[in-house]
Amino acid sequence: MKKVFYAFPALVCLLGFISLNLSAQTEYRFTLKEALEFGYENNYDILSAYKDIEAAELQVKEYMAIGFPQVNAAINYTDYIALPTMIIPPGTFGPDDPGGEVQFGTKYNAAAEATASQLIFDGRYIVGVQASKRFLEKSKQQFIKNKL
Repeated sequence: MKKVFYAFPALVCLLGFISLNLSAQTEYRFTLKEALEFGYENNYDILSAYKDIEAAELQVKEYMAIGFPQVNAAINYTDYIALPTMIIPPGTFGPDDPGGEVQFGTKYNAAAEATASQLIFDGRYIVGVQASKRFLEKSKQQFIKNKL
């Protein structure tokens, strides 16, 4: 009798946990319009096509940027902790020259550089911009096709 008494609460708890796991799926109620919107927002093909449109728009901007004026600048700064030293033997510059160590250069060195360029005319640029715009249009058409 004691075994049945202990087994009954354990069985009730086990069935309770099983019933909780079975109700993992939630039930939605939609109108037709809400169901269509939910489908548009969660369809992988539509999401992928939307990402393709974003990538195509960025590609158009990237390719058009080639034709814009370009300005490049660089600064180089060098601090020689130990200057290059050469040993000059005695008598190199004359008979009375004692020789010794000579350092060449400066301890600090800085250089700046700037360049500017502008694309005047390039047929490849024009064709490339047109092709990237066509690719954008094709991506938008694919998005509409997936949405239907």
